[in-house]
Amino acid sequence: MSLLIAALIGLVALAVSRQRQGPLYHLLVEAPARGLNLLTWKHVAIAILAVILMQLTMELAVPHLALLLAVDIVGWIDVAVAAVVVTRLAPSWRAMKEQVERIAERVARPRTPRARRLRRPARPSEDADPAFGFAFA
Repeated sequence: MSLLIAALIGLVALAVSRQRQGPLYHLLVEAPARGLNLLTWKHVAIAILAVILMQLTMELAVPHLALLLAVDIVGWIDVAVAAVVVTRLAPSWRAMKEQVERIAERVARPRTPRARRLRRPARPSEDADPAFGFAFA
């Protein structure tokens, strides 16, 4: 913002220096010169006292203003960082969100019992002597 104001002041100074007899030159150069020519020592003393009082008032107010400005600046820094984070992490955020939704669907879905294979009944033994169940080689 201060660079914009400095550029505007530079443009005004350039315009004034180009046209020495124009209305802008009269307003910004000749009128203040006439006003300064009419000053007396009383006016200068009052102006000096006013500047001193303003300086003392600012010394009392600056700590409070500094705190307010610091909070304001920190707020803007937070907004800028949040904007960068959101713009840089938006694609990965969407991917993570989709993955979480898939996991949530899988967890929330009721499990259906799996179809089990039926076991065949054991075949009867063809052994002639079924009473003795062990065969030794």
